[in-house]
Amino acid sequence: MHLKPWLWSLATLAIVGGIVAFGLWTLRQPAAVAIAPVAATQPKRLVVGNDYYVFVRLVELSSRKANGSNWDSGNDSAPDPYYYIFWHGTRVFESATRSDSLIATWDLARVDLKDMVTNGGKFDIASAINAPIVRVEPGESIKIEVWDDDPVGDDLALRLDVPLDSLSPGENVLAPGGTVRRLDIQMIDRQTPLADLIEMAARR
Repeated sequence: MHLKPWLWSLATLAIVGGIVAFGLWTLRQPAAVAIAPVAATQPKRLVVGNDYYVFVRLVELSSRKANGSNWDSGNDSAPDPYYYIFWHGTRVFESATRSDSLIATWDLARVDLKDMVTNGGKFDIASAINAPIVRVEPGESIKIEVWDDDPVGDDLALRLDVPLDSLSPGENVLAPGGTVRRLDIQMIDRQTPLADLIEMAARR
């Protein structure tokens, strides 16, 4: 049986229309997205048994004491912060005081110019490191106290126990809250090469 020409045309149109409709339907479907598995990574922690310098690089304090009063009695000047580090229940470090500072910073190396002149411009980088050394042991922690130097009586701004197993090598930025908004602690392996220590000390 022969189909009439107009039936051939109708059949052709139907086939073409079906192909176009299928193509449009396919384009409207959401494309399959391949999700690559993400490996769970844990931050590096301090190595148990190793010795580390504990360097408090920066402390940021609020503009008022916890009770809302000025840091210094009788004026509105910023606090004069300094800090202590305790390990094994013993105070192992006291920082220099920074005057009128809401953000106080300290350098990794302290250089005694008098000693440098006496030694012909040379100094011992190990003794110049502005940080105590602690040994990382299971369950160990350090305690940091931040104080405001005041002629009437120093004010405690922060007393914080920091488990050593919560810290990572390098920079650790904590937000204790209260009057201390930010605390930047750097943990530096005592075996760090001298050249790297000098490079770190040059950074601000």
